[in-house]
Amino acid sequence: MGSVTKRGKNWRLKVELGYDANGKRRAPATKTVEAKNMTEAKQLLAEFTTEVKSGTYLKPTKISFERFTKIWDEYYAAEELESTTRQDYNYLLNADINVYFGSFYLEEISLFLLKKYFDEKKESGMSPSSLEKRHRVLRSVFKWAKKWRFIKEDNMVDIPTPRVPRVRRTVYNNSELEAFFATLLVNDKILLRHKVIICIFLSAALRKGELLGLDMEEDIFIDESYIIVRRSLQRTKESGYKLKQTKGGLERAVPIPAFVCELLAEYQKERLREKELCGESFKTLTDHNGIEVSLLFANADGKPFYPKTINQFWNRHIENYGFKKITIHEMRHTAATYLTDSIDMKTLQEFLGHQKFETTANTYSKSTDERLKKIGLKFNNLDPTKKSQM
Repeated sequence: MGSVTKRGKNWRLKVELGYDANGKRRAPATKTVEAKNMTEAKQLLAEFTTEVKSGTYLKPTKISFERFTKIWDEYYAAEELESTTRQDYNYLLNADINVYFGSFYLEEISLFLLKKYFDEKKESGMSPSSLEKRHRVLRSVFKWAKKWRFIKEDNMVDIPTPRVPRVRRTVYNNSELEAFFATLLVNDKILLRHKVIICIFLSAALRKGELLGLDMEEDIFIDESYIIVRRSLQRTKESGYKLKQTKGGLERAVPIPAFVCELLAEYQKERLREKELCGESFKTLTDHNGIEVSLLFANADGKPFYPKTINQFWNRHIENYGFKKITIHEMRHTAATYLTDSIDMKTLQEFLGHQKFETTANTYSKSTDERLKKIGLKFNNLDPTKKSQM
């Protein structure tokens, strides 16, 4: 049952919603519209009644953008996002996005206002990468606002994703790798722990969190020459250190070359002695499956390394010995690039722990200049002047 009431120049539409399970009358759905006359107003009432009865009507909710982001964080981000991703998203919300949108009601944030926000940020000199990160956060917030029926339309779907220029990663070529390891392996001044970390970063192509999440006994198989990657160590300001699933939730066995196994075996014995000396004071972490883990790469008492510790000794090493500057994560890309001529893309995907084949193919199928040069060399065979000289 519905009714139409004239209100000045506008018309008020009302649709009764009946009674709830306790017999209490539910508040009617109302809407104010513009219409030329009663006939047009009744037509709009009929459309409004259909919308209400079909369940597509969304009652206006007076909730601020900033308040909704707290709901989004508690009921989505905390449950579905990686701790570090959640921390990054909340940093952007608190430091920037909420400053701009926080005081608006969620339903007031129009497509124009969103476009204006990104235009202003771009004009202020913000990098494409930073714009894309903010776009990602807002996309998620508005997606869940619509799913949970706080808003009817998701205006972010019409805001183009900022294009981020693809950055060419720096890697070591084969000769640089040979020189690097020649210096690393024979140098007695470099700690065994540091040698093992660098060697595993290259030969196993691990992510930093995966390396720091290895158990000193359960994940190491020296006799069979492989390690198992089961988890990733993450640190956030809010929750400290946590052992989470690997990216994509994949466990994988990774082969280790003989020379790295020798170093790893020596270092494993060193860690086991440290654990024995510590006794009950040795610290362990519990992973996402409730398994107690004794970290292979950690302080003597088992406490996790601060993640930036590895970056610091890595940067010192390449600076001290005059090697081309690359990040520790780029050693993972160096490993993948080194292998592209030897193994197929599907095997490389499994080795790297990529969830999607496209990630591996798009990143590494064109990763070496040498492979591209072969194309030009091949077409050189069609040069008629070259044939006449033969």
